[in-house]
Amino acid sequence: MRREVRRLLHVGREDGLRPAVEHWEHDHRVARDAVLPTMERYLRLARRDARQLFKLPKTERVRLVGTRGRSISGICEYTRDYQSTVKLNVDLPWTWPALRDMAAHEAYPGHHVHQATREWEYLHGDFPREAAISLAVCPMGPVEEGIGENGMWFLQWDRTPEDRMTLSLNRLRWGTEVNLAVMVHREEPRRELLRYAMHSGLVDWKQALRDVRYARHRMWASYAFCYWYGTAMIRKQFLKMDGDPALFDVLYWRPHTVRTLAAAFRRL
Repeated sequence: MRREVRRLLHVGREDGLRPAVEHWEHDHRVARDAVLPTMERYLRLARRDARQLFKLPKTERVRLVGTRGRSISGICEYTRDYQSTVKLNVDLPWTWPALRDMAAHEAYPGHHVHQATREWEYLHGDFPREAAISLAVCPMGPVEEGIGENGMWFLQWDRTPEDRMTLSLNRLRWGTEVNLAVMVHREEPRRELLRYAMHSGLVDWKQALRDVRYARHRMWASYAFCYWYGTAMIRKQFLKMDGDPALFDVLYWRPHTVRTLAAAFRRL
């Protein structure tokens, strides 16, 4: 993964990689007062493109709200009647490619679309009542986060160098987070956790502090594995099927845990 980032940035030496990533992120940074308008624009584009993949209820909507001082970067809070609120932490530094990823992950075709299709199936199809509920850190977690992390791929937002860079950094940083969680379990020193977070994740010390805090949280540390393994499982099948709509029928219109999704993929 580091080689892929080096290739995209045309960096020959390993010791120059982190400064090159910091420079790239600085060049693509969005001014703080422009974060929400930029995110609104990408939500509209993501909704337009997702509707080419899914027949969504006409009444579905996503409302964007800025938050401050929160440890999370963003979250989708689905309510009912095909309505969601996406909360975005505007205190964090954002690049415009990262906001594209957030729009796809949290809303279209990520969490909002996934929850909307489940509500529709619960009301009009054959979903059992428990399938309408989402729980964090459960056997459904890798499926839900795998869908969100592959949202840009589903929309074919993986064609530009900026989008490719964002996808590569995401993958690298979630792998780093999984390793940090294992290091916390081993009770390794905090300074070693910070050093590893900066080196492996190619982040500055402020982001490293946030990453270590996440890894030391017992619930969220286990959830990092959902992002890593769920993404790999779904992306492998997506690439194998080359965007065949049958994949989306399985992912979105059936309730799955990891085991049942793996079995469904084998049948495909």
